[in-house]
Amino acid sequence: SIVYFAYSDSRFEIDLNLFNRYSADFLNEGNMEEEPFYFINEFDPQLPHPRETIEAFINFFETGDIDLTPENVFSIQFLSHKFRIPILSQITEQYI
Repeated sequence: SIVYFAYSDSRFEIDLNLFNRYSADFLNEGNMEEEPFYFINEFDPQLPHPRETIEAFINFFETGDIDLTPENVFSIQFLSHKFRIPILSQITEQYI
């Protein structure tokens, strides 16, 4: 299965099994009806989320690795909390 995420005018696919490997039950709480999931909505803090940061977040699920920089770490940390990715939250907290 595939889960869909949206950002700006783009739509991204993530393999559901890969996402669930890292997520702390985000999709098991009835969230599947809300697809696609928006990386950013009007209620979220207005952090800069460049497309490269969104792509790095998505690639994390496939590779298990992420290249953090001073420019992307807060955005990645926000996304890791929003989508309940504990290991990624820990990685960003250690970086900060």
